[in-house]
Amino acid sequence: MLAPLPQRRIKPTPLTEAEYQEFKVALTIWRDTLIAMTLRNTGLRVSELLRLEVRDCQLDIDDPHILARRSKSRSDVDEYERLWLNPLLAAALRAHLKEHRLRSGKVFPVTDRNVRYAFARAGLRSIERAVRPHELRGLFIRSCIDGGLRIESTADLVGHKDPRVTQRYYYATSQDLRRQVGKIMPV
Repeated sequence: MLAPLPQRRIKPTPLTEAEYQEFKVALTIWRDTLIAMTLRNTGLRVSELLRLEVRDCQLDIDDPHILARRSKSRSDVDEYERLWLNPLLAAALRAHLKEHRLRSGKVFPVTDRNVRYAFARAGLRSIERAVRPHELRGLFIRSCIDGGLRIESTADLVGHKDPRVTQRYYYATSQDLRRQVGKIMPV
């Protein structure tokens, strides 16, 4: 019997900020929009966000933050990691928690599959391609580095042990930008 042909992995094009804004508008349920905003602004993995409990949210006006448990735990880091939030995101999360009396104790009582499905549909409607929740993590990383944060600090923010893993998210975009610059530069 013949061995199956090796499948070539095609790297998806990274989600840009403009595409993110279009995608966010296409999400039909406010909860899904809030999930997208939280993933975009914290760099959490979708599994880490869906594990977030109401008691882990400290959404005070002075010092809004959440206590997240990382999926890939590191021995040198406590079980919970404090992630500070944008005040507007904290206000939206406060309103969400106030409006929905959540019996399960989860901030977002949905499954990973529900989130993936909602994101894929909204992506197809808005930017004509499916959007995966993990792309928002990549957008967070690129925004941090483009904003002047060192790659080591960004790696620490997203829970990577090795900054080279974080660099992969950024390199895909910088390579694409270099290709574009090569096309427009006069000779």
